[in-house]
Amino acid sequence: GSGAIDAVICALVMHPTTAPTLIKAGGVFSNISAEAPLAEAFANAQGVSVVCDAMCNNGAAIGFLEVCCLTLRNIIFHFPQYADEAASTIPTIIEAMRDNMSATAYLKEACKFLWVLAAESESCRSKILELDGFAILMQCIDQNGHDHKLQEAARGAFSQVTVDGA
Repeated sequence: GSGAIDAVICALVMHPTTAPTLIKAGGVFSNISAEAPLAEAFANAQGVSVVCDAMCNNGAAIGFLEVCCLTLRNIIFHFPQYADEAASTIPTIIEAMRDNMSATAYLKEACKFLWVLAAESESCRSKILELDGFAILMQCIDQNGHDHKLQEAARGAFSQVTVDGA
């Protein structure tokens, strides 16, 4: 329950750059975020802000970013009001996508996360566009034609990002 969530969040706060802790905490968060009651407990324990800070401070930890994109996507799916808080990760996500165009598992999760952010928040959509997310999503589509699931995620994000907010 929430005691275990608090303990893992505390471990992440206490060891913000320790790779094994990041990966294990990210894995726990991605699993619990799939269930609405646990996702709510995670969000209520300031988990969204802690994960966002950890992501922004560990932009080169692709495995960690991957599981955190899944975590935040799940949270925003259950509780769309957290989209604007998660927007702080957009620069880190896009930069990591730019630098790791061959990391297809990460790219899939990043595209799905950007898709959800753009769907839930006009300000997120604008931020993705401001940071050249349009070009990065196009690059994902162009350079990863062999991966149909990545293609689907990138096209979905591309469509959502380029939607007219009217």
